[in-house]
Amino acid sequence: MSLDAALETFYVEAQEHLELMDNNLLQMDDGNINNDILNDIFRSAHTIKGSAGIFGLTHIVDFTHVVENVLDRARDEKIVIEKPLIDLLFKCRDHMVTIVALSIDEYKQQVEVQKKGQLLIEQLLPWADEQASLEPIKENKVEGKSSTETGGFWHISLRLSEDCLKNGMDPMSFIRFLSTLGVIHRIVCLTDKVPKLVKLDPEQLYFAYEIALESASNKEEIENTFMFVQDDSHIVILPPNASGKDFADLIEQLPEDNKYLIQVLKECGTYKSLDEKHTEVEDNATLTEISTKPINLAEKPTSNKPIKQTAPSKQIRIDSDRLDHLINLIGELVINQQRVDLLAGKTRNTTLIEAVDDFESFTEQIRDAALNLRMIPIGGTFQRFKRIVRDTAQELGKNIGLTIIGAETELDRLMVEKIADPLTHIVRNAMDHGIESVEERIASGKSPKGELILKAYHESGHIVIAISDDGKGINKEGVRLKAIEKGIIFQHTELSDHELFHLIFHPGFSTAAQVTSLSGRGVGMDVVKRNVEALQGSIEILSEAGKGSEFRISLPLTLAIIDGFHVECSGTHFIIPQATIIECLDLASHVEIDERNCINLRGDMIPYLTMSDVFNLQPQNRGSDNALISQASMAKQPKEELVIVQFGGNLAGIAVERLHGEVQTVIKPLGPIFKPLKGIGGSSLLGNGDIAFILDIPQLIELAIDQDKRMKHINKTQE
Repeated sequence: MSLDAALETFYVEAQEHLELMDNNLLQMDDGNINNDILNDIFRSAHTIKGSAGIFGLTHIVDFTHVVENVLDRARDEKIVIEKPLIDLLFKCRDHMVTIVALSIDEYKQQVEVQKKGQLLIEQLLPWADEQASLEPIKENKVEGKSSTETGGFWHISLRLSEDCLKNGMDPMSFIRFLSTLGVIHRIVCLTDKVPKLVKLDPEQLYFAYEIALESASNKEEIENTFMFVQDDSHIVILPPNASGKDFADLIEQLPEDNKYLIQVLKECGTYKSLDEKHTEVEDNATLTEISTKPINLAEKPTSNKPIKQTAPSKQIRIDSDRLDHLINLIGELVINQQRVDLLAGKTRNTTLIEAVDDFESFTEQIRDAALNLRMIPIGGTFQRFKRIVRDTAQELGKNIGLTIIGAETELDRLMVEKIADPLTHIVRNAMDHGIESVEERIASGKSPKGELILKAYHESGHIVIAISDDGKGINKEGVRLKAIEKGIIFQHTELSDHELFHLIFHPGFSTAAQVTSLSGRGVGMDVVKRNVEALQGSIEILSEAGKGSEFRISLPLTLAIIDGFHVECSGTHFIIPQATIIECLDLASHVEIDERNCINLRGDMIPYLTMSDVFNLQPQNRGSDNALISQASMAKQPKEELVIVQFGGNLAGIAVERLHGEVQTVIKPLGPIFKPLKGIGGSSLLGNGDIAFILDIPQLIELAIDQDKRMKHINKTQE
């Protein structure tokens, strides 16, 4: 692994450890203080410090060392974990996030960051050991393990890749890191591979190392020292209870002369000689004693031979760009499969059609498997809000708890990354404007502690993220007056609750009496709506005075490939997401409500939209010979088909002229010119090369309901 790749791995893993620290500190802040959580926090800090030391990132090592010292004293029960220390550890963790993102040169230029780090160290000193800045901290307190497993002398046989130096890795950095795990009693450097000066390549590593380490660390902790070089190195670790057979196996694996290796191992001080009952190793370098096999970082535990590849893991890291490229290729595969299906149908060759059907089935399986790779639980995003809620509540002087429901709900990775900012705006607004102060809540008969709920669930092929609070709700009259003041509506304008609540999404709109660090500038909610709509989503607001509010964000599960239903109207092709469809029926066979674009479906009044009216499509049709049929002929054609769709608890109909059937749909984003167009969520390429528009069902249902309300209002006015 090159230095750049190793550093990238370090930064990724450091972020994971910092998130783990944050989650564990939140548990401690809730009063859940135990040794397991404390050990996890310590290990995260220790791993970050140790890995940073390998790369010479001293600014990270120096600060984290003091934090680690405090945590170590807490593990030894020399200090008590209380609220002031937890608050300080939160600040230290945040500072670690800052310095991990900086190189040494960048850190030296950030004077304010340096001052903040020094201030935090000074604040930690009452809890730290006097020698906190001098003595190394060793992660050697492992509970539940015997001394024969974790204590004593470990032997480490180290053969790094010859390209180690070329890749920017310093062998001494690994040895320095080992010294943080215990005491290195002996290092024997093997120099037999060093060539004559005229053939020596200064960028090639010729040395090998045999190391005697006294440590109470376990095998995994020592292995992690070499995580950045284990792929192309030969590394063997023998535990303190290793026997003569283990050393004999090690000697067999190494390229040097057996007798020479025995002398090296004896010099190292860890070699165990045979007892008299076994064959002499000096004669034939074979041993018969049975014991645990050497731990080889580059081979599977069940293998007897050294392998230069790491054992397969249940989890691997993949560059997200590669994954996106795979999804794009599968999208092209889906389009071409549809083309093959279309061509096969024209041949009327039964055998070919059956083969193409099988091909379609396999394509769907490949598509689903690839999309699942990009699906991740939204719980990771939700967890971050625990810290936001804690800090914001302290800043506002309020008592607010957060409940998370549906953290296991999966969503496309791209959606998860882009929804975090809108959620942050809504959560902070709910805490600032919605949830009352402790005094106000007590006066109104509520619990002193406000409740904020983050909930995720699936509905009609979408994922719904609901953010609700038990605060005072939205002041309808306040919103209305502010809208009139800003000229958004007229004084006599009549609005439904839905329309009134959506006024808060206007740019610059705010009902806050004063500007705070959190809100009041009218910036944020318009960005929330814009970002949600950019993800082909919608947002709905429910609120009741004195009881609280709920913001519901609805998003498609993925922005890549979906199962769709192909329909046509006036020669224009549309795709309806299949998960939203309830049924299809003949519009002419159902009684229409006069002048309302509404039908009576089994006793329910269902509003519907005609696609030709919504998108102002000119009447036309294409025959089998692609010739245009005249408008006069179109007038004689039968009434439209009606597709009943559902989103949430709302039903609506979509009137079209032709139903083509199910189709796999590759979603392609529309250009900026189409952004103002409501009801369209994207486009797709059909197998015959035609363009199809993907309908945004939530927007169309909302449009149908609003249209029906307007028609009813007009009818009442005329009466």
